Amino acid sequence: MRLIPMSSSELAWDLFYEAEALRHYRQWLVSSMGAQVKQNWCRVEVNWERGKAACPVARLRRVLPRAGVGMPDRRHLRFCGGIGAGAVVRLIVNGRVHELHGRDKTKHYTVPIPGGRIRSLEFEVVAQREGAGAVTLVWTALVDLRREKERLAPQGYYDENWEGLLLPPGKTIEPRVGMGLLFDQRDLPGLRRKIKTELYAHWMKLLRAHARKLMGVKPESLIGRFACQALHYTRPLERDSLVGIGGYPSPWDPFS
Repeated sequence: MRLIPMSSSELAWDLFYEAEALRHYRQWLVSSMGAQVKQNWCRVEVNWERGKAACPVARLRRVLPRAGVGMPDRRHLRFCGGIGAGAVVRLIVNGRVHELHGRDKTKHYTVPIPGGRIRSLEFEVVAQREGAGAVTLVWTALVDLRREKERLAPQGYYDENWEGLLLPPGKTIEPRVGMGLLFDQRDLPGLRRKIKTELYAHWMKLLRAHARKLMGVKPESLIGRFACQALHYTRPLERDSLVGIGGYPSPWDPFS
C-alpha cells in the first residue's frame, strides 16, 4: 500500500485512475437495476439504468490490513468524486455513516476518522429517483487539517511599499533585457536593423500597435479574484485561498 504526498497536509491513498485501486474493493451490485462498476481513464464509474428512489444500487467495501490504515497526524479522510443529482453516496468509515450529496460536479468531501485509523471503509451508492444515474470515484486521501490550515493561508512576499517594483511618478528607466529566451541584450542592434527591412517592417508595425494597446491598460483594472486564469484544474481548496491578479479571465471560465 502506498501513501503518496499530494501536499504538505494530504497523503493520497486510493487513486482511482489506476486500475490497481479498484482491485482493493469488494463489489456488490444490484443487477436488476443494471448497476455496474468500471474503470474509465481517470476515474472509476458507478452507473445504473433502472434505479429506484431511496434504494441502494451498489456497494464497494475496501479490503484493509488487520491493523487498519492511518497516520498519527492524519485524522480525516478526504474523498474526491462526482455525485449525480439523482444519487447519494453513503461514505461509511469505521461504522460512522456520512451522506454525501452532489450536483453533477466533482467535489471534495472531508470526514473524520473515528479512532484515528481506518479499520473499515465502504462506499454505498443510493439512487434518489427512478431511472438512470451515475457516481464517479477519483481519489481518497488522509488529511491533517491543522497543517492544511497553515498551507492554505495566503502567503505574501512583499510589504505594502512594494520596494523596487514601483517607480515614483515621472521617473523612467531604460528598458534592458535581463534574461532572454529567444534573444538577449547583445542581439538588439541586429534585430533593430532587421525590423527596418521590407520583409519585417509590417510585422513590427503590428507588434507596436499591440504594445501601445496594452500600455493603455490601467494596472488596477487587472486586479481580480485569482492569481491566474484559468483555474479549471485548481482544486476549490487552493482556489479559495488565492489572492492576487486575475487579469485575463476567459468568457468560458466558470470561476471568473
